Amino acid sequence: MKCGRCSGLMVVEPVCEATGSIICGESTSTRCINCGNVEDAVIFTNRYQPRAIGDPSRHKIVPTTSPIR
Repeated sequence: MKCGRCSGLMVVEPVCEATGSIICGESTSTRCINCGNVEDAVIFTNRYQPRAIGDPSRHKIVPTTSPIR
C-alpha cells in the first residue's frame, strides 16, 4: 500500500484507545514509515465521503459602505 502524501510504504498497526488500559482494541490503522501519515477507518470515511451542501446564502459577500470624504 502506498502513502497518499509521499508514496512511501504504509504499514498496518493496532490502535490503542487513550483510556489508559494496556489492552488494545481490535481496530487497526495504517501509518507511513516515511512521513508518518496515519489513516484509519474514521479518517478514510471523512476524507472520501461527499460533503453536505450548506445554505449558499450564508456565503454571500456583503459589501461594506464607508463614507467618502
